[in-house]
Amino acid sequence: MGYGSQQVKQSITNPHGITVLGSSSIKVEPDLALLQCKIEAKHRQAEKSIELLKEKINHMKTILEQFGVGSEDVQVSRFNVDKETSLLMDSFGTVTTMNICIRNLTFTEKVVTSLVENKARIASQIDYGASTLYKHRCEARKNAIVAAHEKASLYADAAKVELDKPIHIEDLPPNMVEDSQTQERIDSYTGRYVEYEVPMMVDGENVRLMNPSWILVNAAVMVTFAIK
Repeated sequence: MGYGSQQVKQSITNPHGITVLGSSSIKVEPDLALLQCKIEAKHRQAEKSIELLKEKINHMKTILEQFGVGSEDVQVSRFNVDKETSLLMDSFGTVTTMNICIRNLTFTEKVVTSLVENKARIASQIDYGASTLYKHRCEARKNAIVAAHEKASLYADAAKVELDKPIHIEDLPPNMVEDSQTQERIDSYTGRYVEYEVPMMVDGENVRLMNPSWILVNAAVMVTFAIK
């Protein structure tokens, strides 16, 4: 796995054995789409402005239900009311934030289009998630230990020693495994090794381009194995 320009600092100050870094990345296909939109209303009377906002919220919820987005997947914030002054007349604007979880990704485009057509303002980019992240995070952590053992075994074989059980396991931040693999190549002009980032997954000898929609679940551990 690649780590870009970020260097991994070994925290084991007095190792007794073989200390290695084990890491794992699992690609997960998203099954959730999360988006946030702003709903606004305006009227000369503050009370009427609030009523109009409530009507818009209910209308938006009705639209969402048509695409399988139930009330449990819609959260609405408390509204704000601001007085707006102009030369012609004063008015009151009300605004609220609606968070939406779309569990059927085939409807994502239709949901966004319908919200915009009904004067909702998309407040942020669409984020994609997965309902199985915890399961895959556990799998990535196990794979990181396996990777560490494989790496330590290679060192042990090269050093003509026999590997024993791990005597220290330290969990590392998952972001130590970069979303894009950092590869090394020799610059044709300088003859030096340089790093560059490419959107690929490296699995043993297999190199595959990454699907932009994948979610990468990363894990990393520092492990010290005893030597018999």
